[in-house]
Amino acid sequence: MTQAKLLYIHGWHVSGKTTLAKLLDGHKQLAVMPYHDKLPSAFEKTSRTRIPYDTAAREFGQDIIAVDKMHSILTKSRYHRLQSFHHGRPVKLVASSKDIQEAALGEFDFHEFEEAWINRVNSEIKNPARSIALDRILIIILEEFFEHWLSYPYQKEDCNYFVGYGEKRSEPMKYLIENYKGSKIIFIRRDPRGCIASKPPKPETDDLVMDYLKEGAVYEIEQLFNDARELKRRYPERLLIISFEDLIVNTENTMSDIVEFLDIEDEKVLMNPTFQGECIDEENHIGEIQDTWQDMLTRQEIEIAELQMGERGLLSVSPRSWQPYIQMEVMRRIQQLVRRTGKRVAKSRFYRS
Repeated sequence: MTQAKLLYIHGWHVSGKTTLAKLLDGHKQLAVMPYHDKLPSAFEKTSRTRIPYDTAAREFGQDIIAVDKMHSILTKSRYHRLQSFHHGRPVKLVASSKDIQEAALGEFDFHEFEEAWINRVNSEIKNPARSIALDRILIIILEEFFEHWLSYPYQKEDCNYFVGYGEKRSEPMKYLIENYKGSKIIFIRRDPRGCIASKPPKPETDDLVMDYLKEGAVYEIEQLFNDARELKRRYPERLLIISFEDLIVNTENTMSDIVEFLDIEDEKVLMNPTFQGECIDEENHIGEIQDTWQDMLTRQEIEIAELQMGERGLLSVSPRSWQPYIQMEVMRRIQQLVRRTGKRVAKSRFYRS
């Protein structure tokens, strides 16, 4: 039986992570988390790379690990939401970027699941002098999770990867590759203009796109992509970069690349979005990009985004602030004055104004 490894899907908001996760969901060699989660990055925050056998447990001769310490780590992810399933409270799980389904984990018993993974960890560290690596703890947790999730078609002997998704930071990518043996990453690259145009609006703002631009979001999206490319250079066999546009429009070729990258069987189910192994309606996502930034952004928003992307040949003074917009306005006013007077004008005059 092959030891399952971790596969995490990274990218910015609305870059296609959920869509890809649902395309992978029905494959027998993959176990896909039912919601956006960040289990590996929950471990990233701890200063330790290994969890020792608990000191108090040694004194009393009990089989127990530092459970309280583990909880402080795990609750930084959505692990604690599993308790909501156990207590019968409905929890919304993302079935696709369009459809939200109310789902339950069969007769999932959170406390039984937790006791099972703790006992398994303890069984591997019977010797008080030993410790256990975090990557092994996470694999144990995920194996027990999918074994207790009765409605998921999980076959332990077939599973090659546990699949998670939901990150938009560089640090978890680096941490995952450096600390989890055999782990792999699929990074989805979407044009930053598409990311900011398609991000759902928040109730408290009327001008979400401009707010993103003021925060330098386009610049941050580009930086995340640059970090992924650097990791790809260092770990070419463990990181695959695909584009959102290819995933949607050239789905078959993109999934073939993923099959080769993961060394899994090429199954027809990879072309059909599923949730818990059941087909779901994804007509608005596969085959055609519905929300194009060219139609959704104003000319001014496109110009500011291109400035932060460096496509206008100008260097942003402070890409994370509103300075790029100021710089663009300076250039616009200079150009207007030159057209009116035919004279060259110093930029500093307009910065002062």
